[in-house]
Amino acid sequence: MGEENSDLLEWVTGNREDSYVGEVAIDIKCASIFVVPKILKGNDAIYNPQVISMGPYHFLKPYTAQMESEKSKIIARVVKDKLPADFFAPLQKIRQDGRLSDLEEDSFFKRVLHQGCRDCYGEAEFVQKLSEETFALMMFRDASFLLVFLANFVIDGENKRGLQHHGSGGGGGGPFRGLKSGEGLYLEVIKDVVKLENQIPLSSLESIYGFICDPKRRFGDFVAQICSYYSPFWFQSHYNKLLKDLQLDFATKAHLLHCLYEMTVNCEPCEGIVRGSYNKGWSTLIRWLKKHSLNLGLKKGGKKLQDPIRLYGSSVLPSAVKLSKAGVKFKHYEGGIKHIWFDWKNSTLYLPVLRIGILTETVIRNLIAFELCSSDCEAKPVTSFARLLEELTQGEKDVELLRRSEILVNWVGSDDKAARILTNLSSSTWKPYFKPVNSARSSLKNYYKRRTWKILWTEFLDAYCSKPWILISAIAASALLVMTALQVFCLFYTCNKNA
Repeated sequence: MGEENSDLLEWVTGNREDSYVGEVAIDIKCASIFVVPKILKGNDAIYNPQVISMGPYHFLKPYTAQMESEKSKIIARVVKDKLPADFFAPLQKIRQDGRLSDLEEDSFFKRVLHQGCRDCYGEAEFVQKLSEETFALMMFRDASFLLVFLANFVIDGENKRGLQHHGSGGGGGGPFRGLKSGEGLYLEVIKDVVKLENQIPLSSLESIYGFICDPKRRFGDFVAQICSYYSPFWFQSHYNKLLKDLQLDFATKAHLLHCLYEMTVNCEPCEGIVRGSYNKGWSTLIRWLKKHSLNLGLKKGGKKLQDPIRLYGSSVLPSAVKLSKAGVKFKHYEGGIKHIWFDWKNSTLYLPVLRIGILTETVIRNLIAFELCSSDCEAKPVTSFARLLEELTQGEKDVELLRRSEILVNWVGSDDKAARILTNLSSSTWKPYFKPVNSARSSLKNYYKRRTWKILWTEFLDAYCSKPWILISAIAASALLVMTALQVFCLFYTCNKNA
């Protein structure tokens, strides 16, 4: 690196302090990287970074200051070896004449300063107060650390583990050799990377990806592999197809959490897993008849009643164990939320394979926050799915049933602990609507109501016939009751005859 850039490198490596520290309200109306609404922040640790700050929302906050020195050391090792000598030259031009027009179109600082990177964070007073130099260097420092961390810890460690330990610690080598995973630092950084307020625009990451990471791996493949690591769903059987499908469309996404959201919702399942022999024609006809019968008959006071499928919170869905007693079978598939459905003919509910690990609650609740903030997400699939899980898993027996059906992969230990995680995913009282989930939910409720006698009989068998001694006691008690009744009858019959 040239000597003229030494002062810039001092800022990057943490030896130069910025003068601005403050708390300012943030306006998110034009942002693509949002601030989590206060109504969701029941547990700040789920949404606020605990160790490391990415981007301006938590820049120079006290709770992330401890990691800044370690971040600087890691970046310094990368900067010395991988960046070209003239990388910081654009910032020298900004210092001299304050113009951005002379910067190269594909340079990192051009993308950060001249292509709407600030607008990704909204019209925040805090962001606008940062000088162009400070903002650009902050974004460079955070983007560099993020790429180094993901490439050296998540991807390299994930390749060694074979996608087997979702959210668990791994062997971080290379630039991270000085940090100790036993202190929980790796885990906290992994959690902070996926939080909504800690996102960095993909365009900023892509512009320096070739300097920081292996150029042989395409950026789209890199993003897809990171998303598959963080995804709460299991995609191992068609992992290569998933990488190909996601990397083709990553350029339209704002940040890593946005890519993860698209994978969670829209990932296509493997062929032949979900839909078996099912007559779509009859299903369509039945739905049409139900719709028009509601339009014609269900009226009260001249006003049509609301579509019952949209009355999401009108009643609670029975738990997985109760549905199983009614005859419902559970089958898994590897795909996104939009493929959830209930096959009435085969009495089968199809659900995606969900991995319950130490990252599950953080990932899903930040996906819900992104979904609620984004104007592009009119339907709320992740929120609807979280509510469905909350109703299905009301106890450890429900988790055990879904785990044996290979729908849940429990990596947190006991089923009771997994049940507590699932019931905490959706803390909002707002009732979301997403057609596939709500249609399956409505069909399950109707199916359950039509099998009342079967449910009562199953509960009777479980209560009195599940163990031999209970059955013997019930038979003995019934025989004693019958004999007592006969004795009383014979006693009165004999008396009347003698009279």
